Amino acid sequence: MSRDGSQAAVTAPESAPAPRAATAPSVVLPSVAIVEQTIAKARRTVSLALLGAGLIVCAVLAERTWLLGEATHIATQLAAAQQAAGLILLNDERLTMSAHLAAATGDATWVKRYDQYIPEIDAAIAQGNALAPPDVADRFNQETRAANDRLVALERYSLEAASAGNIPSAQATLASAAYAENKQVLNTGTERFAQDMVGAVNNRLTALHTQANVVMLIVAALSLAAAVLISRHLGSSLARSRGYFLDAQRVAANDMLTGVANRVSMRDALAAELARSAAMGQPLALLMIDLDRFKPINDRLGHAVGDMVLKEAADRMGKSLRQGELLARWGGDEFAVLIPACSDLNVAVAIAERLVRAVSMPMIVGGHAVDVGATVGVARFPDDAQVDAELLHNADLALYAAKAERRGSVRCYDPRMVAAPSNRALQAQLLGEAIASGQIVPFYQPIVDLGDRKARSLEILSRWQHPERGLVPPAEFIPLAESSG
Repeated sequence: MSRDGSQAAVTAPESAPAPRAATAPSVVLPSVAIVEQTIAKARRTVSLALLGAGLIVCAVLAERTWLLGEATHIATQLAAAQQAAGLILLNDERLTMSAHLAAATGDATWVKRYDQYIPEIDAAIAQGNALAPPDVADRFNQETRAANDRLVALERYSLEAASAGNIPSAQATLASAAYAENKQVLNTGTERFAQDMVGAVNNRLTALHTQANVVMLIVAALSLAAAVLISRHLGSSLARSRGYFLDAQRVAANDMLTGVANRVSMRDALAAELARSAAMGQPLALLMIDLDRFKPINDRLGHAVGDMVLKEAADRMGKSLRQGELLARWGGDEFAVLIPACSDLNVAVAIAERLVRAVSMPMIVGGHAVDVGATVGVARFPDDAQVDAELLHNADLALYAAKAERRGSVRCYDPRMVAAPSNRALQAQLLGEAIASGQIVPFYQPIVDLGDRKARSLEILSRWQHPERGLVPPAEFIPLAESSG
């Protein structure tokens, strides 16, 4: 075809690259299923992460609560131990003071006070024994029991002498070496007991801190292990989710039946390629392809066979294209091909004719021999259009012109084709009115056996009986009826 719309043979240049086989991408899961799988996986992953974080937080809170409770308990014991040690020393001094004052004055009041302090020091010693470790309490009892008993006996003897008025004897008893020696033993044992008791509590507190550190290390190790496991699981889940999303993208970009790019993917690729071509000053070509005689096959043999025809046609066209040339199913039985960096119109036409030949070769699908062809319209950037919508429209116009002229042909866009759609739409409207008003009438053509010259059957032909034009030639309305469905 020439640029002015007149018929002219166009031959592909000898240097046109040979086609490379293209393998159609495999059909992936439906997008809805992919989204559902991804959401379910994301929910499980988030739930696992939240569970792991919750367990770690609970473990840390439990460890801190236990440590705080134990520290408070030991601190209370430490205060009680210090108090018990102080009471033992205080009551011991009170007893000593009461005994000396009673021996010095003979006053019975100090004897009564002495008797009052005995239960108090016993209670303080009992409290200390209860707080102290068993070995500390046993050592205190062993070291001080005999001395304490002897001191009590000497002090009682001194108090009885003072009460009887024998002051010198009472004073001599308290000033004796035996009293001083036992007093020293008791004081030393009591001080050691107080130190050992406080030291034991401090040791428990130190052990608690050590134990808390060990527990914290264990919790940290468990948390790290849990974090590693969760991280690995998250990584694996994210990798699978990424695969799901890639599948979803492939579903969004590919036609589910034929496996080639779909309309959305073609529009995106066309917009990107137009921007690149405009920036680099390179032309490109867009082919719009319509399968010929597909509707009768679909109607006669069913949609299953029709689907196989579409897949076979897409496969043939994909194998006829070169690397970088994009084939897309535009809708129904229409396809589109984007040819980047196409500076020669003859190359675009040669590719279109190669596609026509590939589709028109004998085809057997589902056990049926079918006769399918293709008609192609060609438009180029920037010669025929500057934007994607205009380029698509002009390629469609070229396709309509090719179908109106002859099925199986290739036409390039010509500006004079702009008026054709209006005339075509008017003709389609008139044809619809003719069908509704009964202007399409049957003509019966006999089929004669040449052997005996007898009519064997009749062929019914549709004719348009126009009220003004008379019989409209079939070549005018049959292609229009076929393309209009």
